[in-house]
Amino acid sequence: MVEESKGETKMSSVINIKPPAPQDRPSLQKGDKGIWVVVLQHALSGCGHTIEVDGDFGAGTSDVVDKFQNALGLLASGSISGVVDTNTWTALDKHTKLSRWQPFWVTPKGDGRKVDRKSFFTKYRATTQFSSTLNQKQVEGYDAIFDYWENSTLNDLRWLAYALATAYHETGETIEPVREGFCQTDSCSISAVTNLFNRGLIDRNYALPHPNGNSYFGRGLVQLTHGFNYQKMGQAIGLGTALYDHPSLALDLDISVKIMLQGMVDGFFTTLGFSDFFNRSTDWVGARQIINGNDRAGLIAGYAQDFFDCLR
Repeated sequence: MVEESKGETKMSSVINIKPPAPQDRPSLQKGDKGIWVVVLQHALSGCGHTIEVDGDFGAGTSDVVDKFQNALGLLASGSISGVVDTNTWTALDKHTKLSRWQPFWVTPKGDGRKVDRKSFFTKYRATTQFSSTLNQKQVEGYDAIFDYWENSTLNDLRWLAYALATAYHETGETIEPVREGFCQTDSCSISAVTNLFNRGLIDRNYALPHPNGNSYFGRGLVQLTHGFNYQKMGQAIGLGTALYDHPSLALDLDISVKIMLQGMVDGFFTTLGFSDFFNRSTDWVGARQIINGNDRAGLIAGYAQDFFDCLR
């Protein structure tokens, strides 16, 4: 079960093709990590700087940012050395790029995101850990995830493999959005959460109906809980207030895929995202912290590695 998100939401919108304006991007500095640091490093490399694109704003990235700012006179216009502010983002966007460099935001579809589905399903059926048979609902679930992936700007198959493993575990292998407790009705889920609260296993009964009549128990491929998380996630995936007003939308397959992938990219669920565990190194076990601490971390890591093999 996904707990409530902690702190401010780090919505990068990198799954969208249209980039946010410079003033809408976060300020970055030494010590920061994540997908926005990847965007920064990618842009600096396009400007001709030698830099490792690893999502870690360390000393090397700080030095390159400082050189870029000094070369363009940004410090004289109010920017702080080593801090990527609106002026620095704007300068990065406008700077002449290397001839073969492509913007992060409009990377065309290619082999990195195109999934060979026939090969995937053949390997899946041959993997000992998975069932040799697939029903139509499972196929539709995988296809929905692949469709969204192929129309995104993401291309690290480790990310996709871990998303598949997460959905596989969280839905009891069905790859269908589920209600909390694998219930068939809202009232059943409300009872399940209330039982957890009464037993002292959770400190807040988040399934109690709000004044608007809605209950915000877990729903989806990755269970989204708490009203404020439905509200934030709805805004993040372009639904405005609709997800908060109609929480059952999280049971729609396409919407649930968006919630899962956007949330895992941006660190919505626990503040940690894909880029914290899959860059220069690969941490299949630690990646469970994207969703729910260390719960069944080893089991899900095994699923993820098998999915990765199926995707290659």
